[in-house]
Amino acid sequence: VEIAMLFDNLFSNSKKAKAKEITITPYSEENELEIIVADDGEGVPWENREKIFEFGFSTTYGTGLGLSHVKKILKGLNGEIRLNESFEGGCEFIIRLEAESQ
Repeated sequence: VEIAMLFDNLFSNSKKAKAKEITITPYSEENELEIIVADDGEGVPWENREKIFEFGFSTTYGTGLGLSHVKKILKGLNGEIRLNESFEGGCEFIIRLEAESQ
């Protein structure tokens, strides 16, 4: 359920940014899964890039819970998310999940 909520939040943000296309690209290595979620929407303005994962921050009439919740979900799954600041033509998030040590 948490993974579904994570992607729902990312897709919802893409829709708000007027994206017409969203791509999900998974990469797997020994103990790590990387998932790149990119869209062709309006992107994140430079002045907001430091704040997008903060609880309560929103550039729309939303609650500002979406990306902070995504970050919290991933932390609980031994993962992380970051914005690819060099991506042009929309927005790209890089999600990394590490396998738990046995």
